[in-house]
Amino acid sequence: MTNINGRFFNLKDIFDRLNTEYFNKTISAKITWGRNVRNGRRYIRFGSYTEKDNIIRIHPSLDREDIPSYFIESIVYHEMLHKVVGGSIVNGRRRVHTPEFKRMEKIFKYYGVAREWEKSNIRKLLKNYG
Repeated sequence: MTNINGRFFNLKDIFDRLNTEYFNKTISAKITWGRNVRNGRRYIRFGSYTEKDNIIRIHPSLDREDIPSYFIESIVYHEMLHKVVGGSIVNGRRRVHTPEFKRMEKIFKYYGVAREWEKSNIRKLLKNYG
């Protein structure tokens, strides 16, 4: 079961818009808000794509009024790329952020501003998360 409706963001709407704009409607995957699990670490995993289940999960702590829509969109776009690009094995290790992945990630029109916003707000995100 998927949970697409947040208080501030509808993930299916974002997914469909990005799928149309960047992927010519070729991506079929489920999308949902993940569980709000605190892991005690000093990082937050904003999103994930699980190939086995063909599902994108977005961290529910991002469903807030003070999070810009372009930031959520950048996370969804990033996870959609995992479906498109996949990964590769290098020296026995699985690599998912390959040079091709990074090149394609920068195609997202708000890539730069989203990364800058993340850098400027990571402390606040971690504080509100933990």
